[in-house]
This record gives sequence, structure tokens and C-alpha cells, in this order.
Amino acid sequence: MRTNNYKLMLVFISLLFMINLVSAADYLTQKQNTNFDLVVQSNNGTACILSYIQYPNGVQSIFNIPLTKDGQTFYLTISSTNYSQIGNICHGVTCTDGSSSSTGSVCREITYTGEMITMEQSYIYIFALAFLVLISLGIVFIIGKLPAKDARDETGAIIQISMLKHLRPVLWIVIWGLSLAMFFIISNLGIAYLPNAMIGNLFFAIYRVAFYITIIGVPIYFIWIFYSIFADKETQKLIESGVEIRTP
Repeated sequence: MRTNNYKLMLVFISLLFMINLVSAADYLTQKQNTNFDLVVQSNNGTACILSYIQYPNGVQSIFNIPLTKDGQTFYLTISSTNYSQIGNICHGVTCTDGSSSSTGSVCREITYTGEMITMEQSYIYIFALAFLVLISLGIVFIIGKLPAKDARDETGAIIQISMLKHLRPVLWIVIWGLSLAMFFIISNLGIAYLPNAMIGNLFFAIYRVAFYITIIGVPIYFIWIFYSIFADKETQKLIESGVEIRTP
């Protein structure tokens, strides 16, 4: 009887040790929407089950699924559908030697990339975003200094074509490209950091729509710019030949 109690004590200690090892691994990262291989080890356990999963939103689902035994290792591949939410997820595990059992949990931090974003990485994201904003503001300032119209006399007739005005739409295209980059960075920050990916997905949807518009709109916009430059060169020739040009 004493021997059996001693044996049960060793089993209990072994199971606790296994659970403690699992607990020490809490908050390792798990990539969002990917399968997870749950692996536990026990020297004396004969069976283990996945008893429940507690999701990042606090909801707990009961499973009671047995883990496959391979020597003293127990494992189970859990479907990626359980890892759609960003945040901490915990798997309840129960192991037994046939006469006694012990419970514990295996927790992971679900992230967008499967890696824990460090403060240094977040600083880089924020610095890049701030840098793009500053560049955009600088370009807007330059656009404000460029001429928007041709030079005219008191009667409203054009006396000189200003080619610099065609630089304005080119710079607006640059700002559009920088805005796409900012939307992309903001969407990734939202998906990676916020517990709910709604904001990140919203900005990514805006980015995708803007990107598709860019594919069609930018070539057409450049065609219009080149056409305007060609038309202004022809107008300048007429002005130099003495023709009076009046446009709205």
C-alpha cells in the first residue's frame, strides 16, 4: 500500500513537472489562422486529452479530445480555425496514469506574423509612418509654391506658358503613392497590435481599393499630363508668332 502511494506520488510529481514545463512555455507565439501542434510529455502518464480551449475573447470551448501517444510524448494537431483571433489562447490538458490525473494549460500568443513584435520593431513602424507624413507635408508645401496658371496680361490674354504648373499633378501622384504606403503600414499595425483586427482590415481594404485605382488611374493621369504639356508647347508657339490666346 505504501509502495502504491509512493508510486502515485511520483506520478503526480511527474505530471506537475510536465504541466510546469508547459506553463513555462506560456506566451510563445502562434501565427494567426495556422494549425497548432499541441505537444506535451509525461514520463508516467498513459493518456492525455485536450479538455478545453479558452480563446482570446474569453470564450471557452470543451473538446475532450485524446492526444496521440508516442512513447512518453502526447501530441495533437489543432485546426487553424481555432486561431483566428489575435491575443492569448490557452489549451487545457489533462493527463492520467490510469489511477490519478493532473491538469494544466498550454498557452500561446496569437499574432499576425507568428512572431512577437518588439518595441524596436514598433518604433521602426512609427518612425516610417512619421517620415512618410513629413515627406507628404513637404511636398504639399512645394506644390503650394509652384505656379498653378499661366502668366496673363491685364486683359486676360496668356503671355507666357508656365511649364512648372505640370509639376503639380506629378507631385500629387507622389503624395498618392505615399498615402498608399501609409495605409499599408497602418493596416499592418492595426492587425498586429489590436485585439480586434477590424480596424486593420478596414485600412487594408482601403489600401487594396486605392491600389486597384492606382493601376488604372495613374497611367491615364500621366497620359493627360503629357497631352497637356504637348498642348501648352503648341500654344506657346502660337503666342510667340503673335496670336492672342484667351482661355478660361
